[in-house]
Amino acid sequence: NVRNKAPTQLEMNRSKRQDEFVTFLLWASALVATVVSGLLFAGGLGLMPLATTPLALYLSAGLLVGLGLAGTSFGVILGVVGRAFAPERRSLALGIASAGGSFGQFLMLPSGPLLISALGWQTMLLVLAGTVLATVPLAVAMVERRSSVAAVGTQHSLAGALREAGADQIAPRLQTVD
Repeated sequence: NVRNKAPTQLEMNRSKRQDEFVTFLLWASALVATVVSGLLFAGGLGLMPLATTPLALYLSAGLLVGLGLAGTSFGVILGVVGRAFAPERRSLALGIASAGGSFGQFLMLPSGPLLISALGWQTMLLVLAGTVLATVPLAVAMVERRSSVAAVGTQHSLAGALREAGADQIAPRLQTVD
């Protein structure tokens, strides 16, 4: 039986390369999603004061801000924070991030109308867009590149992880011959 055969050094090296490639893809996709979401959010806010037609307002406030918010919401941010901290410090980090996000929302409630009355709604939206844009480098710093999947806590190859997840039908197809 092929499954009972001990893996060769070549197979173990291939498995390690697959793990490193998958880890790189996860890191790169998180980085791209974070940057793109922040830019969409800031861009939508920045284009809202320039909208002269209902369609332009729908595209800026609806589409761009909506897509940006989807990638910068609590679920996404807490996932990034959870991966950035060791298990023994993760609960504290998630609590601080949740409290900080909630406090930010609470802070915007009185400051939004104050900024609108002081600056006008167009300038306030540009200030808000600048604030969101300033968070993009901070979010990029949170997307930490791991050197291997083992750093995340697993010791499996991609095929092993799929087998463990119950995808026995898919895992054998991932094994390629050099």
